[in-house]
Amino acid sequence: MRILETFAQPLGTDQEQEESIDLHHQLNHAGGIAADAVMRVAWQQIYLSRDDEERRLPNELEDRLDNAVEHGWGGLEFRHALGEFGFIVQWGDPTWLSRNASRLWPIGDDPASLSTRRAFLTGYLQQRQWSKSALAALFSLYFDVIQDLPLDRRLYLAAKPLVEAFVHHLVLGWLNDVEGFDVLLDEFVAKAPDDIRTQFVRILGRQYIVTAEQDGLDNDATLRKREDYWTRRVAELRSLPIAVPSEELSAFCSWAARYPGHLRHIEPRLEASINHLSASQRAVWHLLKGLAERGEAEPLSAARLLEKLVDRLVGGDQSYWGWHNGQIEEAIDAICRGALPSHRTHLRRIVNRLLQSGTADFSEKLARCGAKRSG
Repeated sequence: MRILETFAQPLGTDQEQEESIDLHHQLNHAGGIAADAVMRVAWQQIYLSRDDEERRLPNELEDRLDNAVEHGWGGLEFRHALGEFGFIVQWGDPTWLSRNASRLWPIGDDPASLSTRRAFLTGYLQQRQWSKSALAALFSLYFDVIQDLPLDRRLYLAAKPLVEAFVHHLVLGWLNDVEGFDVLLDEFVAKAPDDIRTQFVRILGRQYIVTAEQDGLDNDATLRKREDYWTRRVAELRSLPIAVPSEELSAFCSWAARYPGHLRHIEPRLEASINHLSASQRAVWHLLKGLAERGEAEPLSAARLLEKLVDRLVGGDQSYWGWHNGQIEEAIDAICRGALPSHRTHLRRIVNRLLQSGTADFSEKLARCGAKRSG
């Protein structure tokens, strides 16, 4: 405690101090190390409680917490620790965060309020625990930081890992129907730039809802939420002129291979992604992977999408071909294995387009397509 009182930086008075609470500050500053140690000791004391009824915050820590949020005890370092180890406080007193949210995220543009918010947020976004109650209690934090996202010089999220962590929180809150997160999502899609909205798509694509019994993943509920978001964003971005790139729409290509329904159900949405492919190779890789995996079972939808993709790529950056020629061949092979003779029109156009562009010659594959099946 004395080390923390000696070395902790007061709640900001100059710009250098305000910017010093970064991702590595706590590990390299005596006050930061001491602040983290206080919280870890409290964690151990709470953990050793014999049952849930006895589990509570140590008396000394309760006093320090009150002093910290009311008078700034422990300075920026302890404010950072409150963010990073807030789940410990929640464990010992489930109502503490909701009671003190306005003091952890104070209103005001003065240096002390700004540095207080920044230090708490930097710690908070580094913790590995989350809960619905914490997400709901800190609605103002999320709302304010969203307003910061479009700025060239952000007040809160200067480091990329913090941006990703913040977006991850938004995904968790919205996916799990936390109160207020529908409003936050509306703000987010309206304010966040394309590259940050792209992170939301990628994280949502790999995040799942847990069942109410906490015994597994609720795949159906997760799919419904993803469908809602995907459909919404495609509709909202329809006004983009054809061929204007969108990293966000391109990122939805990564969902194609894992989509549990029929490819034809998402074909119009994937067409929107193809129309607005970004310069990233990742989207094309994911889409071709999905078409190769689904091409034999759903050759017509796969052929239509591959035709549209090839037209888009041939008319764009030729550097794509060095990376994706082999994948295009795998997709054609898969489609050919399942193709009916009536599907050859799409395949012929694909092969001719590639041949005319000097990219590849798949004429022999075309001759064999649909040979094993009848219309």
